[in-house]
Amino acid sequence: MPFDLLSRACEYFGPFGPNAQGIINLGISSISASSFFAVILFVSRYYQQQLPKDLFYWELKDPFNLSKGWILWTVIALDYIYVWCQFGYASMPNEETISKQWWYELLKSTNFSALCAFVCQGIIGPVVEEVLLCGFFLASLTKWVPTPVAVGISSAVSAIVQGNPNQYIIGFIVGSSYLQTRNLLTPIAIYCLYNTVLMSYYMVYISYLLSPL
Repeated sequence: MPFDLLSRACEYFGPFGPNAQGIINLGISSISASSFFAVILFVSRYYQQQLPKDLFYWELKDPFNLSKGWILWTVIALDYIYVWCQFGYASMPNEETISKQWWYELLKSTNFSALCAFVCQGIIGPVVEEVLLCGFFLASLTKWVPTPVAVGISSAVSAIVQGNPNQYIIGFIVGSSYLQTRNLLTPIAIYCLYNTVLMSYYMVYISYLLSPL
């Protein structure tokens, strides 16, 4: 979602405060997500016979099943992501890189604007992204190419969309976890938790930057 464009639109159309910008970002992203899911619901309902059964598939049952449990494999994937972040590309953030993010002004302004940023980045964004990338794109790719190739292509697309090459490995871990469970709740839970922890870390870091020495 073009959250940065939404923030720029707020700046262009008027001197909105951080709370107003947070509401506008949250409102537009919610409307966009609702429209997206309405299309998905329409397609999956009226073309049910033509679509593969595992397309957009999710279920709550057996969350701790060894082979298909979505909570179990969410925890496993997050462990791998933690190891990768520690030994793979762990680099301390700095004010210059963080200030380029669309949510920077919202995080450092008020608690309400920070909450709006958390909801957009930690819930709405991951849900929409994983429904599209895993629930449709990756699930479709596995019908045409070998599974490792499908995961590699999906991970590359995820890294390109997010503009961060380091996301390739994380995307590979998430995609592999999804294919293990064939349950959309797995990648959604992984990215929601990952983004929430990351945003919390950034918020603490921004508070440290803004605190008087």
